[in-house]
Amino acid sequence: MRGRSRNVRGPRAVWRISDMRCIYGYTTALFPKTPRPEEVRATGYHIQLISPSAVVHPCQLLWGLYHALRESERGRARARRVEVEALLWITGSWQISEAFERGGLKEGEREAFVLFFSEGCTCRDIDTASPCRPADPPAEVLSALRRVGGERKDITPGGREAFRRLSGRDAEEEKLLEEVLRWITLKGGRAL
Repeated sequence: MRGRSRNVRGPRAVWRISDMRCIYGYTTALFPKTPRPEEVRATGYHIQLISPSAVVHPCQLLWGLYHALRESERGRARARRVEVEALLWITGSWQISEAFERGGLKEGEREAFVLFFSEGCTCRDIDTASPCRPADPPAEVLSALRRVGGERKDITPGGREAFRRLSGRDAEEEKLLEEVLRWITLKGGRAL
Protein backbone atom coordinates (compact mmCIF):
# COMPACT_ATOMS: atom_id res chain seq x y z
CA MET A 1 0.00 0.00 0.00
CA ARG A 2 1.30 3.43 -0.85
CA GLY A 3 1.91 6.12 1.69
CA ARG A 4 0.64 9.63 1.60
CA SER A 5 2.03 11.98 -1.00
CA ARG A 6 3.02 15.54 -0.45
CA ASN A 7 4.32 18.32 -2.60
CA VAL A 8 7.73 19.70 -1.71
CA ARG A 9 8.38 23.30 -2.66
CA GLY A 10 11.73 24.94 -2.90
CA PRO A 11 12.78 28.10 -4.68
CA ARG A 12 10.85 27.89 -7.98
CA ALA A 13 10.29 24.18 -7.45
CA VAL A 14 7.40 21.78 -7.30
CA TRP A 15 8.01 18.08 -7.31
CA ARG A 16 6.04 15.28 -5.85
CA ILE A 17 7.43 12.80 -3.40
CA SER A 18 5.45 9.65 -2.61
CA ASP A 19 7.38 7.71 0.02
CA MET A 20 10.46 9.09 -1.74
CA ARG A 21 9.67 6.76 -4.68
CA CYS A 22 8.98 9.26 -7.41
CA ILE A 23 10.80 12.51 -8.03
CA TYR A 24 10.04 14.24 -11.29
CA GLY A 25 10.01 17.62 -12.95
CA TYR A 26 11.77 19.70 -15.51
CA THR A 27 14.36 22.40 -15.51
CA THR A 28 16.16 24.40 -18.17
CA ALA A 29 19.86 24.44 -18.91
CA LEU A 30 22.55 26.04 -21.04
CA PHE A 31 25.46 23.91 -22.29
CA PRO A 32 28.84 25.04 -23.70
CA LYS A 33 28.25 22.72 -26.68
CA THR A 34 25.44 20.39 -27.74
CA PRO A 35 25.54 17.35 -25.44
CA ARG A 36 24.82 13.86 -26.73
CA PRO A 37 21.96 12.12 -24.88
CA GLU A 38 24.19 9.29 -23.66
CA GLU A 39 26.46 11.85 -21.95
CA VAL A 40 23.68 13.03 -19.62
CA ARG A 41 22.91 10.06 -17.36
CA ALA A 42 22.25 9.84 -13.62
CA THR A 43 21.95 6.71 -11.50
CA GLY A 44 18.33 6.11 -10.55
CA TYR A 45 16.95 8.78 -12.91
CA HIS A 46 15.74 9.06 -16.47
CA ILE A 47 16.77 12.29 -18.21
CA GLN A 48 15.57 13.58 -21.57
CA LEU A 49 16.91 16.75 -23.21
CA ILE A 50 14.33 18.57 -25.33
CA SER A 51 14.84 21.44 -27.74
CA PRO A 52 13.08 24.67 -26.66
CA SER A 53 11.84 25.02 -30.24
CA ALA A 54 9.73 21.86 -29.70
CA VAL A 55 8.04 23.05 -26.49
CA VAL A 56 4.83 25.01 -26.94
CA HIS A 57 4.17 25.24 -23.18
CA PRO A 58 5.99 23.65 -20.22
CA CYS A 59 2.83 21.66 -19.35
CA GLN A 60 3.55 19.72 -22.54
CA LEU A 61 6.56 18.13 -20.77
CA LEU A 62 4.59 16.80 -17.80
CA TRP A 63 1.75 15.75 -20.09
CA GLY A 64 4.22 13.75 -22.16
CA LEU A 65 5.73 12.17 -19.05
CA TYR A 66 2.30 11.17 -17.72
CA HIS A 67 1.29 9.49 -20.98
CA ALA A 68 4.68 7.79 -21.43
CA LEU A 69 4.48 6.27 -17.96
CA ARG A 70 0.86 5.23 -18.51
CA GLU A 71 1.61 3.52 -21.82
CA SER A 72 4.68 1.78 -20.35
CA GLU A 73 2.62 0.46 -17.44
CA ARG A 74 0.00 -0.86 -19.86
CA GLY A 75 2.64 -2.55 -22.00
CA ARG A 76 1.78 -0.38 -25.03
CA ALA A 77 4.90 1.81 -25.17
CA ARG A 78 6.45 2.20 -28.61
CA ALA A 79 9.94 2.84 -27.21
CA ARG A 80 12.03 0.59 -24.98
CA ARG A 81 13.10 3.50 -22.75
CA VAL A 82 10.48 5.58 -20.93
CA GLU A 83 12.30 8.88 -21.54
CA VAL A 84 12.19 8.21 -25.30
CA GLU A 85 8.48 7.36 -25.01
CA ALA A 86 8.02 10.74 -23.27
CA LEU A 87 9.73 12.45 -26.21
CA LEU A 88 7.30 10.69 -28.58
CA TRP A 89 4.35 12.12 -26.65
CA ILE A 90 5.91 15.58 -26.27
CA THR A 91 6.56 15.91 -30.00
CA GLY A 92 3.33 14.22 -31.09
CA SER A 93 5.19 11.68 -33.20
CA TRP A 94 4.77 7.91 -33.48
CA GLN A 95 8.23 7.38 -34.99
CA ILE A 96 11.28 7.56 -32.74
CA SER A 97 13.55 9.00 -35.43
CA GLU A 98 10.97 11.70 -36.21
CA ALA A 99 10.58 12.50 -32.49
CA PHE A 100 14.33 13.09 -32.16
CA GLU A 101 14.28 15.17 -35.34
CA ARG A 102 11.43 17.33 -34.00
CA GLY A 103 12.38 17.57 -30.33
CA GLY A 104 15.97 16.47 -29.93
CA LEU A 105 18.84 18.90 -29.67
CA LYS A 106 20.39 19.81 -33.01
CA GLU A 107 24.11 20.30 -33.53
CA GLY A 108 25.00 23.77 -32.24
CA GLU A 109 21.90 24.04 -30.03
CA ARG A 110 23.01 24.84 -26.49
CA GLU A 111 19.77 25.49 -24.61
CA ALA A 112 17.50 22.65 -23.51
CA PHE A 113 14.52 21.72 -21.43
CA VAL A 114 15.60 18.88 -19.15
CA LEU A 115 12.85 16.42 -18.19
CA PHE A 116 13.85 14.16 -15.30
CA PHE A 117 12.11 11.48 -13.26
CA SER A 118 13.22 8.75 -10.88
CA GLU A 119 13.13 5.03 -11.60
CA GLY A 120 10.09 4.32 -9.42
CA CYS A 121 7.66 6.75 -11.04
CA THR A 122 4.23 5.64 -12.25
CA CYS A 123 1.57 7.67 -14.01
CA ARG A 124 -0.38 7.81 -10.71
CA ASP A 125 2.54 9.71 -9.17
CA ILE A 126 2.31 12.58 -11.65
CA ASP A 127 0.33 15.40 -10.05
CA THR A 128 -1.75 16.67 -12.94
CA ALA A 129 -3.22 19.46 -10.80
CA SER A 130 0.06 21.12 -9.88
CA PRO A 131 1.31 24.21 -11.74
CA CYS A 132 3.87 23.65 -14.49
CA ARG A 133 6.97 25.26 -13.03
CA PRO A 134 10.63 24.41 -13.31
CA ALA A 135 11.81 22.19 -10.46
CA ASP A 136 15.08 22.13 -8.60
CA PRO A 137 16.62 18.88 -9.82
CA PRO A 138 18.03 16.38 -7.35
CA ALA A 139 21.82 16.29 -6.84
CA GLU A 140 22.25 13.29 -9.17
CA VAL A 141 20.59 15.11 -12.07
CA LEU A 142 22.53 18.33 -11.41
CA SER A 143 25.75 16.33 -11.34
CA ALA A 144 24.89 14.73 -14.71
CA LEU A 145 24.25 18.18 -16.22
CA ARG A 146 27.47 19.62 -14.78
CA ARG A 147 29.54 16.72 -16.17
CA VAL A 148 28.80 18.07 -19.66
CA GLY A 149 29.19 21.71 -18.60
CA GLY A 150 25.47 22.42 -18.20
CA GLU A 151 24.23 25.20 -15.96
CA ARG A 152 20.71 26.25 -15.03
CA LYS A 153 19.26 29.05 -17.18
CA ASP A 154 15.74 30.34 -17.76
CA ILE A 155 14.57 29.50 -21.26
CA THR A 156 11.40 30.55 -23.00
CA PRO A 157 9.39 27.82 -24.74
CA GLY A 158 8.94 28.09 -28.49
CA GLY A 159 5.19 28.89 -28.22
CA ARG A 160 3.53 29.47 -31.56
CA GLU A 161 6.71 28.76 -33.50
CA ALA A 162 7.07 25.41 -31.74
CA PHE A 163 3.47 24.58 -32.61
CA ARG A 164 4.15 25.30 -36.29
CA ARG A 165 7.38 23.30 -36.18
CA LEU A 166 5.72 20.28 -34.59
CA SER A 167 2.58 20.23 -36.66
CA GLY A 168 2.76 22.53 -39.68
CA ARG A 169 -0.85 23.48 -38.94
CA ASP A 170 -2.91 26.15 -40.63
CA ALA A 171 -4.18 29.49 -39.28
CA GLU A 172 -7.46 28.06 -37.94
CA GLU A 173 -5.63 25.48 -35.87
CA GLU A 174 -3.29 28.23 -34.64
CA LYS A 175 -6.34 30.05 -33.29
CA LEU A 176 -7.30 26.87 -31.45
CA LEU A 177 -3.79 26.69 -30.00
CA GLU A 178 -4.08 30.28 -28.79
CA GLU A 179 -7.33 29.37 -27.03
CA VAL A 180 -5.71 26.35 -25.39
CA LEU A 181 -2.70 28.39 -24.25
CA ARG A 182 -5.01 31.14 -22.92
CA TRP A 183 -7.00 28.49 -21.03
CA ILE A 184 -3.80 27.01 -19.54
CA THR A 185 -2.71 30.48 -18.46
CA LEU A 186 -6.09 31.19 -16.84
CA LYS A 187 -5.91 27.88 -14.99
CA GLY A 188 -2.55 28.89 -13.54
CA GLY A 189 -0.47 26.70 -15.86
CA ARG A 190 -1.82 23.42 -14.54
CA ALA A 191 -0.62 20.30 -16.36
CA LEU A 192 -3.78 18.42 -17.36
